[in-house]
Amino acid sequence: MVLIIAIFILAETVGLWFVSYHLVIPPERMTAAFWIYQAAVVSFMFTLITTPYMAAIIAHENMNVYAYVSIVEAVLKLAVVFALMIIPQDKLIVYGALMLFVAMVNTTLYRLYCRKHYEECKFKLVWDKGMFKEIFSYSGWNLFGASVGIFKNQLVNILLNQFYGPVVNAARAVSLQVSNAVTSFSQSFCSAMNPQIVKTYAAENKKDCMDLVFKGSKFTFYLLFIFALPLILEMHYVLSLWLKNLPDFVVLFTILTLVDVLVDSMSRTIIMLAQATGKIKLYQSVVGGILLLNLPVSYIALKLGAEAYCVLIIAIAMTLISSIVRVFILRRLTNFQF
Repeated sequence: MVLIIAIFILAETVGLWFVSYHLVIPPERMTAAFWIYQAAVVSFMFTLITTPYMAAIIAHENMNVYAYVSIVEAVLKLAVVFALMIIPQDKLIVYGALMLFVAMVNTTLYRLYCRKHYEECKFKLVWDKGMFKEIFSYSGWNLFGASVGIFKNQLVNILLNQFYGPVVNAARAVSLQVSNAVTSFSQSFCSAMNPQIVKTYAAENKKDCMDLVFKGSKFTFYLLFIFALPLILEMHYVLSLWLKNLPDFVVLFTILTLVDVLVDSMSRTIIMLAQATGKIKLYQSVVGGILLLNLPVSYIALKLGAEAYCVLIIAIAMTLISSIVRVFILRRLTNFQF
């Protein structure tokens, strides 16, 4: 709750100031931009509330619940698309409001189920300084790692807006939509494997744990590759079926974004192994630091006159470097083998 309050204050002060005075937005669309921003902030807060409940479900390996709620979420998002065709008001504002409603429903379903079935999800007062210190240290470094992922995408989007305007942002948004749709399959597979990786490591069953990590890494990549390869080969045709007018750079942006997530997919189970050790300070600081370099390097490249797509090439390079560094860190922590 402290984190949510801090994010809300930051978003409604610094964030709102930046959106109002520094983002390149046509004057006639400022009102719509304000309301979509507010909806995005509140949606993000609901997502933060949902995270521990999702973690509890995955830890208990009740994947059927995770699947049912995901189906409800997908149906609601499809309903949002049809609603946009019917509701006459500003489409952007309506979209933000409806997606906020979807986030609220998603959080409510997870919360109700977890509070009913899991004792640890029920509120009760506890005071344990040792436990608090351990939890804050672990969650703090994880928060840093999660923030790096947000900065990698969103701050680069701001850079693109500053140098190339909202047209390039539109292309970037489409590429992220496509990559999110494709990666949802591999993410679900990883979510099912993660509890077993943690349990086998905690039981000091290193052989089975490493076997899960290696196989999970390969299968995650293959699952993603099955969907990504046809899209990469026929990207212009597929996007033409979806969009009437293709924004500039959208085909190249989407291809490069898929390459980035393909490279990153091989590290998904490796990341979970690092989490299982509990010794994440070195891991998060080094890997997070490398990924954060994406922002200054992209800024320098754009300042020197690089094309907009160069930021994605830089992102792929940083993802590849961080993937290699992860292996060296895991070797130190767990005798992880190349």
